[in-house]
Amino acid sequence: MKKREKGKINFGLKNKLILSFLVILLIPCIVISVSSYQSAKNEIDDQMEGLINENVSIVNQSITQFISGQMENIDYLSNAISAGEIENDSNAEIRKLLDTIQSSKPDVEQTYVGTETGQFMNSPTSFKNPPEYDPRERPWYKEAKSNAGKVIVTDPYVSQSSNQVVVTLAKATADGQGVVAVNLKLGNISEMMSEIKIGENGYLFLMDDTGKYISH
Repeated sequence: MKKREKGKINFGLKNKLILSFLVILLIPCIVISVSSYQSAKNEIDDQMEGLINENVSIVNQSITQFISGQMENIDYLSNAISAGEIENDSNAEIRKLLDTIQSSKPDVEQTYVGTETGQFMNSPTSFKNPPEYDPRERPWYKEAKSNAGKVIVTDPYVSQSSNQVVVTLAKATADGQGVVAVNLKLGNISEMMSEIKIGENGYLFLMDDTGKYISH
C-alpha cells in the first residue's frame, strides 16, 4: 500500500518536472518568435514606407515638370503678345503665336488671351464660348491682373469647353492690356497615378489645397 502511494507521488513529480522543463523551453521560443515576427513586420513596414515615399517623389517631380514647362511658355507669351493690338478677336501674328504654343504639348487643352476691352482669342478655335462670355470676369483673368509680373496657377476645375479637369496658368501681358493663359489637362497625371500600386490594395491619390480630390 505504501509502495503504491510512493509510486503515485513519484509519477506526479515526474510530470511536474517535465512540465517545468517545457515551460522553460517554450518561453524563450515564444519570445524569439514574437521578436522575429515584430522585426519582420517592422522591416516590411519600412520597405512599404520607402516605396510610398519613392512613388510620391516620382509623382511630385512629374507634376513639377508638367507645370514648369508651361510656365516658360506663359512667360514667353506675356512678353510676345500685345493684347492692346487685338481687334474683333483677330490678329494674324497673335494667332500664329497661340497656335504654336497650343500644338507644342498634348496636355494643353487650349491657349488663349483676354483683353481689357473684353476681346478674346483662343487656340484651337473649335472651342467656342457663349456670346455673353467676358474674359475680364473670369477668375484666371482677375487673379493674373492682381499679380502682375507673376504666373498664377488656378485651382483645378472642370473646363466648360471640354468638360475635362484642368488648371489654368495665366499671366498679365507686358503691355498691361490683357492676360495670356493656357489650360492644362490633368487626365494624363490621373492615368499615371492610377498605374502606381502600393502593395496589393494600396494606391495614390491627389488633392488640391482646398481638399478636393483631383485623382482618386
